[in-house]
Amino acid sequence: MSQLTKLLDGYTVRVGPISPEDGGGFRATYEELGLSVAGYGAVASAAIAQLAEVAQESLADEPVARSAAAPLRAALGPLQRPCDAPRTEGPACAVGPPCR
Repeated sequence: MSQLTKLLDGYTVRVGPISPEDGGGFRATYEELGLSVAGYGAVASAAIAQLAEVAQESLADEPVARSAAAPLRAALGPLQRPCDAPRTEGPACAVGPPCR
């Protein structure tokens, strides 16, 4: 197994539907890479399979190292809103003053 494959195996895959107006089907992405690498398919499993292929092809020449943000993200855990207030009434994460 290549270093790239090992790295990608640790990433979170997100699969979501594509609206019928946009052609339907599914899009799969790696949460850690945003929309920079994506796979598409008529069914979720096809989108995931294409995601793996596209990632291998497009990232093959990139240096393999975990992002400097990965250890920080792991240490902090998921960002959470400090309360249930709408986004416009407080900070977007648990850092900062409490919502009112």
